[in-house]
Amino acid sequence: WFIPFLTIVFAFTNEWHSLIWIGFSASTVPNSNLIIYHHGYWFWFAFLYYYGLLLTSIIFLVRGYRKFSGYKKKNALLILIAFPFPIIGNILYNFNLGPWPGFDLTAVGFTISSIFLYWGVRRQNLVDLAPIAREKLFDTVEEGVLILNQESIVVDHNQAIVNIIRRKGYELRKGVLNRTAN
Repeated sequence: WFIPFLTIVFAFTNEWHSLIWIGFSASTVPNSNLIIYHHGYWFWFAFLYYYGLLLTSIIFLVRGYRKFSGYKKKNALLILIAFPFPIIGNILYNFNLGPWPGFDLTAVGFTISSIFLYWGVRRQNLVDLAPIAREKLFDTVEEGVLILNQESIVVDHNQAIVNIIRRKGYELRKGVLNRTAN
């Protein structure tokens, strides 16, 4: 929180030190009322700091995506798809690479990201706690849990039941309980 706090303080006191912006100029686009800000040293420091944090987050998400399965993989993918749009818009703005000088495309990027995140939250149950709660509860209880369907095929189980079954000389293979060859 220290860097964001300093950035806000520097923004409010910029006229004393010019660390956030050193000046501004009118856009060269005809019939435009845009102002182009010229950034100071602290702006670029904060820019690198925030993008370093974003890059670290993306690395963790990509690592998680590789390890995850099922709903976690889908959730990580939706976040990874949504992540780059505001970043791209902000980079285009900060390096004057956008289609219109001085026009910040970050808001457009956030709009596109929000569409993906809305879809994830509303349609894909991105914040559904049931799978997470099930995983934490089901996999950590010390009692063995074995769930069978109507044909007596194992459809789910926890690690505790696997340990119990092994001690009794059985194993689970393709949803069926089999005697081990001991």
